[in-house]
Amino acid sequence: MSKKHAAQAQTKKAKKQHRFAGILLLIFVIIVALLSAAWAGLTVAGFDVYREVKNILFPVINAKAIKWEHNSIMLGNGQKYEAKLNLTPSNATSEYTLTSTNEKVIEIVEDNLIKAKSVGSCTVKATTENGLSAYCDFTVSEAPDKLDVPSEVDMAVSESYQIVPVEGKEYGDGSFTYTSSNELVATVNSKGLVTPVDMGETTITVKSYNNIKTQLKLNVGQTPIKFTLNNGKIGIGIDSPVQLQCEFEDGYGANSRQYSSSDEKIVTVDEKGYVTGRHEGKATITCTLFNNISAECEVTVDDKLSKVRSHLDPSKPMVALTFDDGPDGKNTQSVLNTLKKYDARATFFVVGSRLEKEKKMLKAEYEQGNEIGSHSWDHKYAGDLSTKQQREEITKTNEAVHDILGIYPTLFRCPGGISCDVYEKEGNIPIIQWSIDTRDWETMNTSSTYKSIKKVFDKNENLNGDIVLMHDIQDSTPPAVEKICKLLDKKGYQMVTVSELAYYNGVDLENGKIYSSFY
Repeated sequence: MSKKHAAQAQTKKAKKQHRFAGILLLIFVIIVALLSAAWAGLTVAGFDVYREVKNILFPVINAKAIKWEHNSIMLGNGQKYEAKLNLTPSNATSEYTLTSTNEKVIEIVEDNLIKAKSVGSCTVKATTENGLSAYCDFTVSEAPDKLDVPSEVDMAVSESYQIVPVEGKEYGDGSFTYTSSNELVATVNSKGLVTPVDMGETTITVKSYNNIKTQLKLNVGQTPIKFTLNNGKIGIGIDSPVQLQCEFEDGYGANSRQYSSSDEKIVTVDEKGYVTGRHEGKATITCTLFNNISAECEVTVDDKLSKVRSHLDPSKPMVALTFDDGPDGKNTQSVLNTLKKYDARATFFVVGSRLEKEKKMLKAEYEQGNEIGSHSWDHKYAGDLSTKQQREEITKTNEAVHDILGIYPTLFRCPGGISCDVYEKEGNIPIIQWSIDTRDWETMNTSSTYKSIKKVFDKNENLNGDIVLMHDIQDSTPPAVEKICKLLDKKGYQMVTVSELAYYNGVDLENGKIYSSFY
């Protein structure tokens, strides 16, 4: 080949390369332009640039079927939920849109995000690009304002425990989160099922979707081979529920229990171990653990032990006499004698540290039909204690009363009337203050104590619905009680316990709530 022909061939080749490069550049420019238009969401002459470019680059595989992961879903008001749908075949790439039959109840916030707007129910429809549809029913409940998780649970290493965040209400998956502080002791799954791993302690934190949080102390012990139920014997009143307590040796525990009564005409028992007297007499309650170990408790029903007497007259005035700081052998007995004389009952807020030496007097208070409340362990003010010590003020007194009577205090009164978050949020007991302070603790004078009540009537006022504060450790108080009861009886008053006063005024006492009167 001559040099001339070689040069011409080289030139021709170069031109082809330039043309090819130009075509590539043009294609690149067109692609960039299309992508830019697609990114901007442009539609040209009815041509959806984004959709068409996407279809070219990522061809759609149409779904042949569409199905919600769940046919019905529970949400709390304000809760968000990401829709979960399954397409068939699994590699289908069809897009779908969501529509709500009632946007006041369920709102579609984004393509796949659903939000509960108000309490109610409605249906959400999912529709694919090729016209397939699937439906899901949504129910929206009130948002939780508190969690009903117990503060402490004892269980065996060989059982499981289901946390129920809110009693009596249902919420869907994802409404609550659960974490264990020590997964070497116990783990907890997304549905609140606790599985022990080894013996020890851990704290389970429960948090709702609307940021309400609480903690449960979990004590995992050995699987019990024996236990007792309220020391085998207990006395209760009619229609006055009392929760039975399983007592294990140190290092043992169990949570899963079943209860039965030998005679439901005398005593009934629910799944939580609350026994209710139905008629005077005796019956045996059997408690069986998850491992088929059982224990029995003989329950004697006596109307004089009733938390609320049925024969009281709601049309007549009532006042609750309460006594703090006892028991005291001599003075408390004198008060009891007066109460019995006038067919009166009172509420005794006892100090736990006194009970070991005053077992007999505590029993006398209870067996006469009076109500037993807690007034802490050693009468220290809440502000002077750590949170741990505050908890112990309640728990130690509760256990001391239970060891002697087989029941727990029904009410709590804060020393000095000073409450705190622990008492109100963790105490699991109503808190009782007062509306009439006789100041017997200050004056230590019988006449002054009596006049604190008499002056109410002297001013043409009344005590109906009031809670009166006195102290049965003061020597000057029992004689004043005699005069006060005589005066109240003369004026037609029924002297009742705090629980009776609440009941006959239509008040259902709530744990952690503070009450000072019932008008």
